[in-house]
Amino acid sequence: MGETPYLMAFEEVEKNSEDHVVAQRKMHDFTMKLDILNEMHEKADEVRRLINLYSGKNKQLFQLRASQFLEKPENKSLLPQDVNATLYLVIAKAFFPFTVFGQGKEISSAMPRLMNGLDQDKLDEFVLSLEQSSFLPTLHRDCIKLYPRIFYAELPLRPALFLDMTRHAGTEKVATKISSQDFLTLKDLYKDIIEVVNRQLVLVAGLNNLQHRGGADSFKAIDGGSLSSLRKFSEKTLSNKFKYLDDCWFNLSGEVFNLGLRNAIAHNNIDYDVSSQVITYYPEGGRLEEPIARKMVFLDFMQLLLDSFREMHNLNHVMKSILYYKYLVYDRRYSSSGD
Repeated sequence: MGETPYLMAFEEVEKNSEDHVVAQRKMHDFTMKLDILNEMHEKADEVRRLINLYSGKNKQLFQLRASQFLEKPENKSLLPQDVNATLYLVIAKAFFPFTVFGQGKEISSAMPRLMNGLDQDKLDEFVLSLEQSSFLPTLHRDCIKLYPRIFYAELPLRPALFLDMTRHAGTEKVATKISSQDFLTLKDLYKDIIEVVNRQLVLVAGLNNLQHRGGADSFKAIDGGSLSSLRKFSEKTLSNKFKYLDDCWFNLSGEVFNLGLRNAIAHNNIDYDVSSQVITYYPEGGRLEEPIARKMVFLDFMQLLLDSFREMHNLNHVMKSILYYKYLVYDRRYSSSGD
C-alpha cells in the first residue's frame, strides 16, 4: 500500500535526523504551519477582499479592514509607505504557510545595503525610469493580485507542503482528486506567476548592472555584443534573460524555471490524465515535425508551482525595497531640493 505524502515526509525526517530533538522540533514547526494554513483557509475570502481594497482608491478602508485582520491597532496614515507597510504585514500573515521562513526578511535586510553601495545618482535615474514608464507600479499591482489565487491551489498544494520538509521526489498520487478543469486553473496560475517573475527580472538586471558597471542599462558583452538598454532586456524571452545576469547578486532558484513546461502551457500543448495524475506536455509543439512528449506527475507540478510562488514572493521583497527607497529617499531628496 502506498503511503501518503504526509507520512512519507514525517518518516523521512525521522530516518535522516540523527538528533531526535531536532526532528521533533522540525515536525512541531511544520505542524504549527499547517495549523496557520487551516486558519488562513477559513479567511481566504477576507484576504481576497483586502488585496482588492489595497488595489482600489479607498486606502482608509483598507487600513481599517487590515487592522481587523491583523488584530492590531489601525494605522491611520494614508502615506504610500505606511499603506504599503500594512499590505506587507497582511501578506506576511496570510501567506506565511506557503513561504520559507526567514527568506523575505533576509532579502529585505540585504536590499538597503546593496542600494547604499551603488552610485546614488545612477540609482535615482533607474528609479525614476521605473516610475515614469509605470513599469514598477504596474508590476507591483500585477504581482499583488496573484497572491489570493494561491488559495485556489491550497488543497492540492498540501502534499507538496508535506514533502517540503524533505524535498522528496513526488512519485505518489495525491489524495485530493483534481479534475481536468481544476488543472486548467492551476496551470494558468503557474503560467501567470512565471510571467510576473519574468518581468521582475528586469529589476534584478538593473540593480546587477548598477553594481557591476555603474549603470542600469550597462550589460556585459555577450557573444561579441551587449544589450543597449533594460528595455531591450525586457523584450528578451525568459530563457534568454539569464545569460545577461552575470555574477548576479540575487540567487535565482533553478527549480522554478521549467521553460519547456511554461512554453507548453502558454501554447496549450499539455494534457492531464485524471486517473493516473500524469501530465504530458510538448515543449516544441506546433512545429511540422512530430513533437517530443515529456511527462511529470501531478505532485511534481505542484512542487514546481509552490517554488515559483516563493520565487515571486522573494522578488516582491525586491520591489518593496525599491518602492521604499522611492518614498523615503528619492521623493524626499528631490522634494526638498525643489527639483
